[in-house]
Amino acid sequence: MRRKGLKIGIGILLLTAAVYLLIGRIGNTPEYVSKIRSADYISLVDFFESGSIRGEYKGYENIIALTNRPAYYFEQNVPYCGGFSIAGILSAFDMHEDVPVANYMSQWGQIFGGMTPSNAVVSLARYNVQAELRRANKLSNDAKIQILKDEIDEGRPVMLLVSNGYRKDGTFSQLKSQNAGYLHWITIWGYHGGGFFIYDSVVHPYQYQPLPIGNIERSNEQLLRDWANPFYLSPFLGNTYITIEVPLLEPELS
Repeated sequence: MRRKGLKIGIGILLLTAAVYLLIGRIGNTPEYVSKIRSADYISLVDFFESGSIRGEYKGYENIIALTNRPAYYFEQNVPYCGGFSIAGILSAFDMHEDVPVANYMSQWGQIFGGMTPSNAVVSLARYNVQAELRRANKLSNDAKIQILKDEIDEGRPVMLLVSNGYRKDGTFSQLKSQNAGYLHWITIWGYHGGGFFIYDSVVHPYQYQPLPIGNIERSNEQLLRDWANPFYLSPFLGNTYITIEVPLLEPELS
């Protein structure tokens, strides 16, 4: 009985030590590798219509992109992709405070990294942004693409939970994409005839592309692949997305 109690006590001590080590590792690590102001490197399309940018740009046709864009594109250094995605959304509507991205994470998320879909909705609600958790797993591929386009058409960015199979050099690894540790949040800010313009906080600046919005482009096929297969949790998390109600400014009183 004493031995069993001793083993339990040692186990608790080891678990506590591991947690404190992890807290120290993340807590003392800079949140991001780079922080680039979007206006510094993105050339804008000159034709604006109905709250979106429409036209042709660098070989992409039938472009539709939000006029509100993230103020900064971060390359994350800690697993706070949900927090960086939320920071991008809030900054696009001048609601991002000059605070650490960890502030958008739950306490467990700050310690271990990662953000559940429900935590993302709660985090946005703290800033009076109405968000709704949805699933598109029962829709056809064409319908999945269309619902994302519909959100952009309404002037709203979209958060997507995907499996991140991309290596640092930008090449794709199917093996990596099936690792539970690579569940990842991205946000969609526009689209064109064959794909989407995305802000992805794990993309290195040397991979940034000259786009009307976002820091990377993914084809429809690439997005469907990544969105549908978040490891073995696919039956529960596949095709998860969060819609954002665009914050409305209160009219000024005369």
